[in-house]
Amino acid sequence: MAYKSTLLVSAALVAVLAGTAAFAQGEIATWPTASFDTDRVEVERFAGTLQIVADATDGMTVDAFGPEDKMARLQIEANGDTLEIEFNHSQFRWNDWSTWLGWWHNNNFEVEDYPTVVVHLPVGSEIEIERFTGAVDIGDTYGPISVSAAGVLDGTIGNVSMADVDVAGAADLNMGDVEGALDILIAGAADISVGNVGDADIAIRGAGDVTLVSVSGQLDVSTAGAGDVTVAQINGPVDISLAGAGNVRIEGGRAEEFDVSIAGMGDVWFGGTAVNPDVSIAGMGNVFIESYEGRLSHSGMGDIDIGSGS
Repeated sequence: MAYKSTLLVSAALVAVLAGTAAFAQGEIATWPTASFDTDRVEVERFAGTLQIVADATDGMTVDAFGPEDKMARLQIEANGDTLEIEFNHSQFRWNDWSTWLGWWHNNNFEVEDYPTVVVHLPVGSEIEIERFTGAVDIGDTYGPISVSAAGVLDGTIGNVSMADVDVAGAADLNMGDVEGALDILIAGAADISVGNVGDADIAIRGAGDVTLVSVSGQLDVSTAGAGDVTVAQINGPVDISLAGAGNVRIEGGRAEEFDVSIAGMGDVWFGGTAVNPDVSIAGMGNVFIESYEGRLSHSGMGDIDIGSGS
């Protein structure tokens, strides 16, 4: 039965680990394992390390440890069927991207100086992470996940059913397979690698790089700046819109529709077969297509080459 309870990890309630180990801000404190009758997880305004393991059969368990002063700001609450985890840090405006990016660039953030939270949950559980900065280690959950990062995001996410990733700042993220839809929005400088996905919608505003192993459904890419997208294999419609110096490279496959619009110096390279390709280039962009079926439409100033690519 779902229930609601609030557990505040404060200096008065945590137990100090044996020994004299300490972080820069104070001694390490730990919170004994707690159990929750919940089905989904919401993590909001958290700074530190988040580990999620999908090995529970019923309900969820949570462990947490870190510097005493930071643990005092960690709030964990079971609200109905949702496990809520929140870290309050009054020094920062969590909805201000410039604050987070400045914090990171000034070397004021060290992930080991903030709490580590470990969640054990059942396979298929829904995970929602908002306004996060730090490191993630999320295993194969096979459920839906959404991640919104402000500042820095490093780590791994395993196989999931669908994924929504929103990065404002810097990220280095490796992901497994996404059975359904993958949505990525990057504002800043991020490097994201993903396995096999169903549909993919990728928007890059800045210098982000995204690499996908394969897309079995529709691929939509839009870039503004110098973002690059690389896909090994496609088997569905392709819609690409580039502004600036962004590049898209698709190694092979079949695009049932192939629409490309380039404004600036962006390049598109497709080593597969495009059906009824429609290419519009305003500027100095270039498009290469290994082969096509149906009718080729081309407008604008840029070049389009067919066949004999390498």
